[in-house]
Amino acid sequence: MELALESILRNCKARGIPVDQGVLAGATAALIGGKHLLFIAHNVHRAEALAELIADEAVDAGASFGTLVTTGRTVALLPISEMMTAQFRSDIWLVLRGASATSLRRLANDLPEDPKPKPTTWRFLAVAPPSPDSIAQLWDAAGRLRVALVSVE
Repeated sequence: MELALESILRNCKARGIPVDQGVLAGATAALIGGKHLLFIAHNVHRAEALAELIADEAVDAGASFGTLVTTGRTVALLPISEMMTAQFRSDIWLVLRGASATSLRRLANDLPEDPKPKPTTWRFLAVAPPSPDSIAQLWDAAGRLRVALVSVE
């Protein structure tokens, strides 16, 4: 995967999205390492803009063929497998706006069995506000190893 931190930082600045370079470096490294991202943010609009920017960068870098942006409510009602066929899901990233515990559990059910996915495979970038529900309770141990938590302030 050819995601470049410098390019993401440059585009964040151009779009007026303030972000900590260290946080962004960790998120980029997690994606390159095969993980999905869960952004936890009080300002969900900023985190959603950042998630969409990163997904756009993945397309530009050849890491994905496109992005599906949807809401937590939609994912809570429909499994990802019913929104996209497997052949498209392997190369199209999902940005999940307004993730809820229900939608995150459903995503967990759709995680591939392989904990080390190939470089050009499906990723989700979910955005949720801080919640009293523990994020750790949403996934089993294997699922938690495949998702990086990113705190965006």
